[in-house]
Amino acid sequence: MDRAIQDAFGQPLDALHAQATHDTTRPALRQALEMRSFLAVVEEQYDQVRARIHQTTAPGTAPNPEDLAFAIQWLLAIHHAHTTYTGAITSLLRTMPPHQATPVLSPRGLDKPPRSARTTEPLPALSALEAPSPRTAHIR
Repeated sequence: MDRAIQDAFGQPLDALHAQATHDTTRPALRQALEMRSFLAVVEEQYDQVRARIHQTTAPGTAPNPEDLAFAIQWLLAIHHAHTTYTGAITSLLRTMPPHQATPVLSPRGLDKPPRSARTTEPLPALSALEAPSPRTAHIR
């Protein structure tokens, strides 16, 4: 997704983030970067829930079925959010006219580097992450 944003606006992400701090920034750029930041948060949440599921289902542990069911609900919500944000960014980029060469603004003054959304790879299919059923969780 980062590559698509860079291609659509014709500049590297650092320059786009610097440009977005100015009042004259195109609304489409602000929207794309805002949705990209939401997507990065969704991906962080995915990593945390996935790690929690792996920890809960590690060999030698007795997973709580309610905890696993709750974690799977979270994964479904995360998957839905990921699909929604990715679709919104894609739709926004499709509706944009081809970029015109614009001067690259210096990223001076940024407090921190932009977060990188790792959307080049889709989230794994949920079926690959599903925990064993409570009846078979003890069988390994």
